Amino acid sequence: MQNLFESIGIFFLTKIKGFDWNKVSACTLLFEGTKEEVLRQKNNALSFVSKYHGVVGGAENGKKGYQLTFAICYVRDFCFRYSQVGESIETACPWSKLDNLCKKVRERI
Repeated sequence: MQNLFESIGIFFLTKIKGFDWNKVSACTLLFEGTKEEVLRQKNNALSFVSKYHGVVGGAENGKKGYQLTFAICYVRDFCFRYSQVGESIETACPWSKLDNLCKKVRERI
């Protein structure tokens, strides 16, 4: 059943949303603070997603992605032996500078 849902998700992202796997990126966000602060942060993120025609993967995928950032740190050296690279980039900036941050990160990578 998991493969069916995964196939439907891939179909939706590539055929309906038009995402190109060679150009797509993913972002995992963790909101912290008071209930009001978290709600404000979440609404800001959803506004950004909407502005750039993105897709929200949901809280469960976010939790898995957040756990993956820790796993990447621990398996990185092992993966180097097999010509595999993985990295987790964590940063912070004001929302007003997010577009520029994303541009600079893409340029640097």
